[in-house]
Amino acid sequence: MANTTPVMRMTKRYGKTTYIVNAFCSESSVCTFEDKLLELIRNDMNHASNASADMADRNAASDDSGAA
Repeated sequence: MANTTPVMRMTKRYGKTTYIVNAFCSESSVCTFEDKLLELIRNDMNHASNASADMADRNAASDDSGAA
């Protein structure tokens, strides 16, 4: 396996824990960094909207069960 260096390195600290994220890209990939970033944003937005819908469903179910 070839030695590669990360294209991007990000360090983020939460409390006493430090997270280091390294991003690697394939040289033969046809996707750009922008494509991957937009895909991450879309997936995160879909996840957030699904979580909101699930919470609304749970709230509606709990409201219905107490109305009897």
